[in-house]
Amino acid sequence: MSAEDREISPCVAICHLNEDDMCTGCYRMSSEITDWRFLPMEKKRQVLSLCDERRELLA
Repeated sequence: MSAEDREISPCVAICHLNEDDMCTGCYRMSSEITDWRFLPMEKKRQVLSLCDERRELLA
């Protein structure tokens, strides 16, 4: 695992899953949180992009 893989994380230490199974702190789905440490960097970037989209939709 590269240093970049270890450093990237959307977690903001506000962990609460809503009724849609999405964290209201980082906007990841529970499956994305569970799988995060096993995802390749490209997939992590895709998840981060989805998190940004979710954040904008819920703002």
